[in-house]
Amino acid sequence: GRFIHSPAELPTEPFELAEVWLSQRPVTDTGMATFRGCKSLTILMMVNAPVTNVGLSNFSECRGLEQLIVSHARLGPGA
Repeated sequence: GRFIHSPAELPTEPFELAEVWLSQRPVTDTGMATFRGCKSLTILMMVNAPVTNVGLSNFSECRGLEQLIVSHARLGPGA
């Protein structure tokens, strides 16, 4: 696979997203909705990402998720 650092780098043809690494990124609960329905996701890593349970709920359909790594997040009921 390849690393994509910005939305502009996303391929124009259909693709499967296998890993998401969010480290010190300005992502929000609302922004995490972008990942809803990513059923091929196997790894989700978030470090210092200001996301709550509301944002994580967008990954509830990721049945193939093998690794969930969360560090320094604001996990709780959310807003």
